Amino acid sequence: MKAQFTIRQIFKDHWFSFLKTSKTSIRLVILQEVEKMLSCGDCKKGYGLYYCADCNQFKFVPFRCKSRFCNTCGTAYQSDRASAIAAKLINCHHRHIVFTIPQELRLLFRKDRSLLDILFKASAQVITDWLYTQNKKQVFTPGIVSGIHTFGSDLKWNPHIHMLVTEGASSNFTTWRHIKFFPYTMLRKRWQTTLLWHLEQKFGKDYFKKLKTQMYLNNKDGFYVYAPPAKFNAPKIVANYITSASVCN
Repeated sequence: MKAQFTIRQIFKDHWFSFLKTSKTSIRLVILQEVEKMLSCGDCKKGYGLYYCADCNQFKFVPFRCKSRFCNTCGTAYQSDRASAIAAKLINCHHRHIVFTIPQELRLLFRKDRSLLDILFKASAQVITDWLYTQNKKQVFTPGIVSGIHTFGSDLKWNPHIHMLVTEGASSNFTTWRHIKFFPYTMLRKRWQTTLLWHLEQKFGKDYFKKLKTQMYLNNKDGFYVYAPPAKFNAPKIVANYITSASVCN
């Protein structure tokens, strides 16, 4: 039988020795979340005491850390979050779209993580602006749920947006219009233009001009956008997918 390991046990065995030998600075929020996770369920950190008058028994229930990094608390948080989002979703097919950024821009977001909010704003604007051009009088509005992943499959810093958008939209005059075709070329070009515009507003034209020019020269087809035709038609499945390992907006 294979030995069973938990993330918590791995951290208990190696976290403090890692801190002693690590040559990189660890962000305060990471130190805090690991500390909470390691002490989760420890009665020394507090507990609730319950008494049953019928059987004359006491029960100690240790407080939990409530950290999303914790296997126990994070799973519960993700499930509750998914249920809350599912209750608000439109019951229809959804398209999964991934918005990525080139490597040259990633350092900006790592130096200042508050910039990550721009990825949410710009990606949503890409979809809403595109729908606006389809019929400017009707102003079609889709349903959008977005989450951000700050790492890639190789676990290196690579912030990108995972979006689930309804394959349809409502407007001032039309209750619902089905949308099945999402043009890749348009999405990539519009994503590039919209994101660079937002960053230019943040940093200023003079500071950002050189990098902006380089981005257009190095990415003539736009920034990569992946929009496979796979459909998610159950609200809870949609919500579970987008909330796992993501921060949602």
